[in-house]
Amino acid sequence: MGPFKKYPSFEKESQEALDGVWFFIGLSNQLPNNGDYLIRKIYDEELIVRNSNGNIKAFLNRCIHRGAPIFNHMRGNSTIKCQFHGWSYDDNGKVSGIPFNEYYYHLDKNCENLRLIEYPIERIGKFIFMNFSPEPPAINAQFSENIFALLDEISQYLDDYTSVSDIEADCNWKYLYEITIDPLHVPFVHSQTLNKLRPFKPEKIPIKVITNNKSSLSELSVAYSQARDPVNVYPWRQNVKRWQNKDIYLDVLIFPNLHLVSPDGGFCFSWEAYFPLNYQSTKIEYGFATAKRTSNFSYLPIIHLESMREGIKIYLEDIEMAEKLQKKQSSIYDRTMPGSYEEEIYKFRNFFRSS
Repeated sequence: MGPFKKYPSFEKESQEALDGVWFFIGLSNQLPNNGDYLIRKIYDEELIVRNSNGNIKAFLNRCIHRGAPIFNHMRGNSTIKCQFHGWSYDDNGKVSGIPFNEYYYHLDKNCENLRLIEYPIERIGKFIFMNFSPEPPAINAQFSENIFALLDEISQYLDDYTSVSDIEADCNWKYLYEITIDPLHVPFVHSQTLNKLRPFKPEKIPIKVITNNKSSLSELSVAYSQARDPVNVYPWRQNVKRWQNKDIYLDVLIFPNLHLVSPDGGFCFSWEAYFPLNYQSTKIEYGFATAKRTSNFSYLPIIHLESMREGIKIYLEDIEMAEKLQKKQSSIYDRTMPGSYEEEIYKFRNFFRSS
């Protein structure tokens, strides 16, 4: 039996612990035009993330009149207008139109209370974060200076052409996140895929004692890089501005819900963003982008298609394992026997540990 025995329920440990935490909700280049929007579902809330005249805004996807959803499509471009009774809102979420108001409602449209519920937004380069708290802590309390600098630097190299695909997993989001942290699963879960592309090489690590001390929030976002074999310079790679001029494999874990990877020293990037839905469901956005293009090339969509296909194939293996864990364990913390290498996993678990 591992050192941690008492944890609250999945929902309680997630929702209560994550109150006031900054969630990654997308990249600004996913919303290039005024009126572009994304819908994000996080637990019981459904959010509109929208480009409002160059500003990124996040609103509850619920009309203040009768609570109907304003948008039903997950992505699109539109003014903010309820489909139920036609109430419309300006770019700042303020009511701008109420059809037949003078006949049926008799409401003062200038009333400040007539506005959508809005959530705080912060950006680090192209990375957009949202907080459910109306008075959230400063975002630099959650991310270290090194993580800030890394996301800002990568933003300068990310190409604007982005591909994304939505996947739903029948498991709690924390299983997926823990597999992401765990390097030792690669030769077993990905023996015929990732491990052939990047063979696992064991290395001796110091003996570490796993404790039940809670980590600070800023310790939960980390970046790892390791040397890899020289990268093949395929023709398309000659048309992008590489982020790093060295052959490394980069893993960046942004607590609580983003995993960012560059397998080739910055020629391209992929990511998984986890959006918890409930006890046993998670929506994942899998994305891909090359480094910023220095010249256009006609087969860029093919590069995206092939990279997405291979990346999702590997990631579905993680999802299959997480779903098996979900079925077999009543708690993510049942019968665990941590080893020295799992220090980061237990930092993550300790964040949710009941006091």
